Amino acid sequence: MFDRIAAVNENIFAKRAIVFMHMGTTSTSVVIVFEQEAYQRLINEGTVTLEHLKPLQNVKEYASKLSELFSKKAAALEEVVQDMEEEAAKYPLNPLLKNISFTSLTDFDPNLERHHYFDIPVNQSQSGVYLPAEVYINDSTIAHQVDWTSNTDHIFKKQNDTLNFIYFASVYGFLRIYPRFQWPVDDKIRALDARRRSWYTQYTSVPKDVLFLVDTSGSMHGQALHLVNTSLRLLIQNLNRNDFFAVAKFPADRNHPAPTLLYGCSQNESCYNLLVQATGQNKQHAIQNVFRLVAENGANYDEAIFFGLKLMSTRRMSSYFVDVDLIDIEAAMSPDMLQLRNDIIDNKEGVSVVDDFALFLDEPHSKFIL
Repeated sequence: MFDRIAAVNENIFAKRAIVFMHMGTTSTSVVIVFEQEAYQRLINEGTVTLEHLKPLQNVKEYASKLSELFSKKAAALEEVVQDMEEEAAKYPLNPLLKNISFTSLTDFDPNLERHHYFDIPVNQSQSGVYLPAEVYINDSTIAHQVDWTSNTDHIFKKQNDTLNFIYFASVYGFLRIYPRFQWPVDDKIRALDARRRSWYTQYTSVPKDVLFLVDTSGSMHGQALHLVNTSLRLLIQNLNRNDFFAVAKFPADRNHPAPTLLYGCSQNESCYNLLVQATGQNKQHAIQNVFRLVAENGANYDEAIFFGLKLMSTRRMSSYFVDVDLIDIEAAMSPDMLQLRNDIIDNKEGVSVVDDFALFLDEPHSKFIL
């Protein structure tokens, strides 16, 4: 049975700690014996009491406290969101607005102070703005966004006791953080863009199942396949951990026109027949395999599309299916292929299709490139 210390006289243990520190040159066994004797003496004196530990009960107590803490923070965050929406709704647009003043995180602030909630000096009286290098402050949209959010510090201050740092990341690129702190002075490039951070993309997009069907027939040889590889790399990189994806090439080989999945993500064979979570490792392995693709043989587009439908129909929950076809333009525009796409979008196979894309990779049809 486990025991735990229920009550402790801190002064006594402080003295013991000093004794242990001075005994650092002695053997470990001597220190342990001394420690046991010290604890026993404290127990005999009544300074320390012991009680039986009840693991399951303790875990439930801790879980309850954590749940209460997270619920409190979630409620505070929801209140911030509601107040921010109200502030944005009542902000009057000014077509003549320009040369606005704002507090930048990169500017020196002499009023920064250390606080027990934070590991760095902060200024709890105001928020600060970070602008990536490619975001132009004198752009009318950016100026209005920065201007109306400058009136929201009172909203942030209300949550001082519940929330630590509060981040407002605009879809236009700037980032407002409360409380203000000193941005690292060695950040000369100012390349951070919150819109590309995982915590932003993960919670601003709908979780999705994505199947990439890659035409690797002989007609895709050369620049077309290179463009496919580059486009696919960017598409995969923009998936987040809430997404599941698969990459399939077709044909599998000369004798098998049906697609085959590309994976190097797991030693578990069951992985080869399923969509996988878009973790960093899975995405990296998929991208590596994409750049090993070789254009050869002929393609059967009916086989490829029905392969995708069959794979997506195995999803246990209702799937939002994004079909990204990286294929030859002539095949994509054929009557049979267009009819097949219409059948898919009409949802005749029991799969909810959010959108259906084809990447046209030859010059005459470049206007259709995603």
